[in-house]
Amino acid sequence: MTTVLMAIPSTYAHPGGQDANGGHYNRTTGEYHCHRSGCAGKGAATVSAVDQSEAALQEARREHRPFSLVYSRQDWPHWIDTDRDCQNTRAEILITTSLSPVRYRNAKRCSVVEGQWYDPYSGKTLTQASDLDIDHIVPLKWAHSHGAANWSKSQKRTFANDPDNLIPVDDNLNQAKSDKGPANWMPPNQSYRCEYLERFTAVVAEYRLQPTPGEKRIMERMGAACSGGAFR
Repeated sequence: MTTVLMAIPSTYAHPGGQDANGGHYNRTTGEYHCHRSGCAGKGAATVSAVDQSEAALQEARREHRPFSLVYSRQDWPHWIDTDRDCQNTRAEILITTSLSPVRYRNAKRCSVVEGQWYDPYSGKTLTQASDLDIDHIVPLKWAHSHGAANWSKSQKRTFANDPDNLIPVDDNLNQAKSDKGPANWMPPNQSYRCEYLERFTAVVAEYRLQPTPGEKRIMERMGAACSGGAFR
């Protein structure tokens, strides 16, 4: 499996005073920079991607990305009907991913109620559309806080309805995942974790989103472990 690793440039010239630790956050990139010896930085801990040690997860949770707008899901139009055939994005994903012909709610064929879907997060096969959520592999809120806050409404609409970032999964797992990235959540189905990581990083790279330094390190080390067959 090809592992997608992200190279994120650092900005060295930036405004802002030093904190008590001898460094500060770059308000443009969200990275923490040290300016005197002894400064440990906010993201200097060594982590193990293979076992996702608790220290690594806590490090990622502590890091924050600055953004100028408060996240609102209403700013990300999703489940739209671009071709005006009455089937919105959710219906089209259910139709194209079903392993058997789908059954519609009525003769208008707008809404799907039954089919056969394999959920790679759980490893289960589901037949009722009501048991499925269409998951954004890279969550909308995660994208917002990692570089997309100032996107136009059109850009947000494109991202929210991009089939490359959508997958039908058990609704309970989608809710458990919420707005987390791979540093804080991975599918319970271990055999899918490497593919999930690859899809996540591919979308991040395509849209030029910027993980925090800690998240980036964790995902890169997971990717290296996947390439070596060690990450499960």
